[in-house]
Amino acid sequence: MPSIHKDIVLKTDNGYSNRNRGNGNRYSHFGTRTSMAVGRGPVYDAWMGARFQSINIPQGATITSATLTLTKLAVAGTPTPKIYGNDIDDAPTWGVGNQVRLITKTSATTNLDVASAVSVNNVTSIVQEIVNRAGWAPNNDIAFGIFTVKVAGSHYWLAYQANTTNLTSPPSNWPQLDIVYVGTGRLFRNSSLSGTSPTGQLQFNPSLGAP
Repeated sequence: MPSIHKDIVLKTDNGYSNRNRGNGNRYSHFGTRTSMAVGRGPVYDAWMGARFQSINIPQGATITSATLTLTKLAVAGTPTPKIYGNDIDDAPTWGVGNQVRLITKTSATTNLDVASAVSVNNVTSIVQEIVNRAGWAPNNDIAFGIFTVKVAGSHYWLAYQANTTNLTSPPSNWPQLDIVYVGTGRLFRNSSLSGTSPTGQLQFNPSLGAP
């Protein structure tokens, strides 16, 4: 079955936004720091996001597995974050005009693994919901937003953030997305198979969508 591995390729594709509960001021930290946060601190509420580009999966393909991997930097209290997808056809990068907290959440969600040093999270149902969208097309971009339940006290979780544009060999502690899928599939003619009839040149490619 085809598989895809994706790293962060633009530093603004990951990070967090936060809000000062006292004065309501909001701030964005996408690709500017070494860490990113989700939860509730002494002063701020924070939302974490990660976006992955050029997901070459046909519309309606069956997602066998999908994992979002983050590396824990610190944890305080007992945070209970949940991961959602940005429920749109082609997710833009994060910024002042595209805050994590304002995404259209997928119906599918999963709890973030806050206990493990390397947080490997099953986002299969989230990715499936997005690629099932009528407007999804191969090489569109997928983004995830991580939210936490508002409770009294300080409860937050920190992960490593990709904060440079030198992404040819990204560190293993930066966000990663891995997907295995079954395409809708179709036959195609492989003319490189010399010495065979046109019929003998037909091959099946499960990663190709319908013509």
